Amino acid sequence: LHRCADAIDEHLAELVDAEQVSTGKIHSQALIEVEMCAAYFRYYAGILRAHHGRTIDQGGHTHTYTRYEPYGVVAVITPWNFPVNQACRAGAPALAAGNAVVLKPSEFTSLGSLLLGRVLTAAGLPDGLFNVVTGTGAAVGSPLAAHPLVRRIAFTGSVDTGRHLAALADRYRFVVIEDDPYGALRFTGPPLTPLSDLTPMAVRLGTASKTLAPGLRVGWALVPAWLRGPVVRAKQSVDLHTSTL
Repeated sequence: LHRCADAIDEHLAELVDAEQVSTGKIHSQALIEVEMCAAYFRYYAGILRAHHGRTIDQGGHTHTYTRYEPYGVVAVITPWNFPVNQACRAGAPALAAGNAVVLKPSEFTSLGSLLLGRVLTAAGLPDGLFNVVTGTGAAVGSPLAAHPLVRRIAFTGSVDTGRHLAALADRYRFVVIEDDPYGALRFTGPPLTPLSDLTPMAVRLGTASKTLAPGLRVGWALVPAWLRGPVVRAKQSVDLHTSTL
């Protein structure tokens, strides 16, 4: 786990670039999120030092103890807006507990997750311990959730998708975190920017150089001059335009 953290630090610039290209985030935001990934691995590596079973005194003729065992395979299904960060936040504790991970990122922002898989494997994780599968929810996510060898799922996304996954895999409990409906706007800029202050046309794909608000400009995320990156896909542009009418 420490070697994984070191590898993330070593490949920090590449991972940040991949996140910027696929999500449209500006450099400062992508940098913080990827740096946190290394911290997740170091944190859970430290937790392992105090993670152990117990010996329970039940008298001189009885030896009673508890032992933690891994589930086996943990599926990690991540959203489009924090792909690499969410992958590490769920994947690091699963690996620390001795599980294998199958990561399914959003089909819209898979680049950083694929690179992460290569980085972790090169750092020394055995083949097959951290896997990345890409594709749509219907083609990949649903079969993954329904697979009998998948014992637990870490999922972040919409309520509808969470309900769908829960119906497919009713053999264990789910904790579903509702995704921010306005994350397409807020995750690439100041988190407290009121939606009413933003100009809808400025966030449409193809008009990235227009001004959103006084002093706030949107453009290609790899250009330092821009303060906000573009949305990930055309549907988000339509949704944002509709929500501001």
